Amino acid sequence: MPQAAKEPSAAGPAPQTSLAALSGTKPRKRTDAIRRSDGVLYRRRQWWRPLAAALIVLCVIGAVYAGAAALKGRIDQPAASQVNSPASGAAPPAASTAATPTPSPAPAPSPAPLSEAEFWDGVQTLLESSGDATLVKVDAGASAQAPQPVLAALFGRDVSLLIVWDGGEPILINGINMYRYTKQPAYPLSLLYDTYRGFVMEHSAAPADKPAFDLVFEG
Repeated sequence: MPQAAKEPSAAGPAPQTSLAALSGTKPRKRTDAIRRSDGVLYRRRQWWRPLAAALIVLCVIGAVYAGAAALKGRIDQPAASQVNSPASGAAPPAASTAATPTPSPAPAPSPAPLSEAEFWDGVQTLLESSGDATLVKVDAGASAQAPQPVLAALFGRDVSLLIVWDGGEPILINGINMYRYTKQPAYPLSLLYDTYRGFVMEHSAAPADKPAFDLVFEG
């Protein structure tokens, strides 16, 4: 006889049972450990983990440096603005008082040496402008004769003329104790030396060394 079909239970369909439950074993969790052929478990090498850690460290260092730079910029900016902008009520900076150096003047050109005629004209001018008891000292250099107007300016006055020259000893003539020279336009210095070398002068004497001259002929 055919069997009658079973009526479904009022509780609903029977729950499905997993294979693990039927076999009596627990489900294994996912793990990176694998078993070698000799039965030893070891963990798989995951090459990306060190690289990821290095990238994380670099990102952290970069973030730290960027934050430090931004903080330093915020600190320096107010200080620079305080330096560049004048404080309220502060006096403006004083103008520089450093004096501009004045260029030194060019040295004056040395005067041209006197000619022989100019030298004796100068001697005559000195004699004519000298007061009593005056000693006029000149260096005649290579000149060998004194013009007659020079001797005429000296004659009869209490003025002495000291002539140092290259041709002999110094010549000292006093205007009171001298001869009148009128016959020649010029007289040799050797003649004047021979005439006055033994003459005792009342008002002055020849110096022992070379004096500071009033006029010098460099010819």
